[in-house]
Amino acid sequence: MIDTLAVQAIVEVLPRLGPDDLPLLDAESFRDFLETPIRYQRAFRGEEAFGLAALADLSDGVRGTSTIEGLRSASDAPAMQPFGGPFSLLYRCFMLPADLAGYREVMSLYRALVDQLASPTTKPFTVVAKEAAAIEEDLRSRRAGVFSSLMAPPLASVLTAQSKGEAQHAAARALVAKRTDTGSIVYSVGPDGADDGGPEPNGAEAAEGNDDVGLRLAF
Repeated sequence: MIDTLAVQAIVEVLPRLGPDDLPLLDAESFRDFLETPIRYQRAFRGEEAFGLAALADLSDGVRGTSTIEGLRSASDAPAMQPFGGPFSLLYRCFMLPADLAGYREVMSLYRALVDQLASPTTKPFTVVAKEAAAIEEDLRSRRAGVFSSLMAPPLASVLTAQSKGEAQHAAARALVAKRTDTGSIVYSVGPDGADDGGPEPNGAEAAEGNDDVGLRLAF
């Protein structure tokens, strides 16, 4: 992703900086980038808003301006026929409340997890990952609504991406603050919670089982 490329660019450029370039490291825009890794709270809310809009489309059966129809028109999928008539009325009365409640519950749990990752008193990622896996397992085994279980996306991978981004930015901050004559490596253990000795040099093939996240700087 772009954020990872930007962090890696810092690693490539940092050894080439001369004494006259060092003030650039204190520039407000540069410090702002180091201190603000990508976080996904807003993306989770957007996903939830899309899902609720899709449920509304299913309940009213109106075609043409719906969320689902908009997605279909951007692809080669065949046109979807609206439910309409008695089915829409039955869905609104007897099925929609359970779908709304189930979808909101799942998305609320996901939002709580992504908020925890951004908190100064965050739980270890291994704990958050187990909680995310429990949410997805519950989603597969429990049918809170007709469509909500099908629509709620598995978002554990997003939590992993955010956690890795946080670790990379922390490693970049340390590299910028600690320049040596020979180079350095700053890293965090990866999602498996085990210390694998740090990531491989840029461009090298990662060793099997090594999911450490960080940056290696060689002068």
